[in-house]
Amino acid sequence: LGERLDAAAKYLFRSVQLGERSVELGERSVALGERSVELGEKSVEIGEKMLEKQDKTISEVTKVGEKVERGFSRMDQNFKTLRDDYGRISKTMEKILESMDRTSMRTEQILERLTQQQENFTKSIEKLTEAILKLAEKSVR
Repeated sequence: LGERLDAAAKYLFRSVQLGERSVELGERSVALGERSVELGEKSVEIGEKMLEKQDKTISEVTKVGEKVERGFSRMDQNFKTLRDDYGRISKTMEKILESMDRTSMRTEQILERLTQQQENFTKSIEKLTEAILKLAEKSVR
């Protein structure tokens, strides 16, 4: 009986030691769990802040994209206007060149007539001079 009591006491003592060790491990496990929860909460806070920043960044990128799109739209309108203006300028230039060609042709015609008139005038003066000289010779004789 004494041996059995000794054995039971040993087992009981060992059981108490293991229980104490189990309690220590349980307490450490609880402490680690609490620390894990704290870190998890901080991680969630950081994640929420990151999401807010991402939302702001996405919003800013969207605004910039809209501004760029409006800029492209304005540039497209400006190019259309420029094309229309260029078309009108081109037509006007064609009309001006046609007018200049007509004016040049008229000027050539006028110049030809003036040249012909000058030649006729020169011939008339020569004939008049000859006639005057002949009259002068007749008078002198």
